[in-house]
Amino acid sequence: MTLYWIPGLIGIAVLLLVDYVIYRRLKHSERLPHGLARLHVGLAGCLYALLAVAVCIPSHRCSNAMLVLQMWLLYVAFAIPACKMLFLLFYSVSWIRRLPGGVKWAFRVIGVVVGIAAVVECALGVLVNPYRLQVNRVTIESDRLPQEFDGYRVVQFSDSHLGTYNGDTAFVSRYVDTINALKPDLLCFTGDIENRLNSEVVPYKPILSRLRARDGVYSIRGNHDVGVYYKWPSKLVTDFQGGIMLRQMEADLGWTLLTNSSCYIHRGSSKIALIGIDGFGNKYGDIPPDGNLHMAYPTYRDSIFKIVLHHSPELWSDTFRRNTRIDLILCGHTHAMQMMVTIAGHRFSPAMFQYPQWGGLYTDASGERNMYVNIGLGEVGMPGRLGSALPEITVITLKRKPLR
Repeated sequence: MTLYWIPGLIGIAVLLLVDYVIYRRLKHSERLPHGLARLHVGLAGCLYALLAVAVCIPSHRCSNAMLVLQMWLLYVAFAIPACKMLFLLFYSVSWIRRLPGGVKWAFRVIGVVVGIAAVVECALGVLVNPYRLQVNRVTIESDRLPQEFDGYRVVQFSDSHLGTYNGDTAFVSRYVDTINALKPDLLCFTGDIENRLNSEVVPYKPILSRLRARDGVYSIRGNHDVGVYYKWPSKLVTDFQGGIMLRQMEADLGWTLLTNSSCYIHRGSSKIALIGIDGFGNKYGDIPPDGNLHMAYPTYRDSIFKIVLHHSPELWSDTFRRNTRIDLILCGHTHAMQMMVTIAGHRFSPAMFQYPQWGGLYTDASGERNMYVNIGLGEVGMPGRLGSALPEITVITLKRKPLR
């Protein structure tokens, strides 16, 4: 887990300001007992103590159980002050002296309702939402798709982060059953099966090995799969964990790991190409190796219908689309930052400020190139999913578009 210090410190400063404002109002209130101010200081101090403990846990060296504990401490330390901040955002309007009494009363009610709603959502976000599977269905049409592949069903899942479940297999078993019930022709996993260690996958191997697709299960590596989030004794050991060990582990599951490599899927005399590219985006320049499309598929400008698996949506660039003939890119990685709101069919997430393409289907102006960003199944950083950022399985149906 990477703690982004500058945004983190800004967030802490905002939360301290909120707590200070609440303390001052409680202290100088003539209607409320003065002891409430001291109680608030004590409770706020406990939360900041939890935050300090969480930050001090050495995530690159600790056990998986300690990593999960760190995630929970960080969530509690930020979620409760965030709820107070939302409450104060509305309630504080009632402190404006010139406002009519009715308006003040309305904003107080709104503040209380918003605060309670925020607490309920934060609770649902960790207790309910992480286990509410959503199956999203999209159709991709192309005149380059062979007729034999018309109606071909590709099921994508991503970002399992199995270490987050700390050995609890119930949810993983449920999403495996859900995937199998979709009867996929091809099953694609787009990276981050673990948080830091291959051993996190061990309790789930019997379950994941049940996954079935007519043409097999194919996977790629995510930034969490390459061994760099744990303090190994040397780079050689790091590369071994994220390379040979990961490949063997996924082979034991019956999966085929594509690392800058490709294969063909056949239907009669026709075929499509499936290409797996390493690389985890410019924001992870310290994580090797870089993706190499030329190594994976040297004839990437040929006329064969191609599906590319790549962990990060940053592959969706004008240069890449202009210089290649890739029909469909499947990505994950963003999780929609595990926070999303859907209003009248439009989706909003903090991820939109970091990734131009962060969730769902994207099609270029030509209509010939598509990318789907799956928002993942598991959690990392915080043990929850807020709003409509539910665990996702994607069914992509390929359709042959008639030649004009």
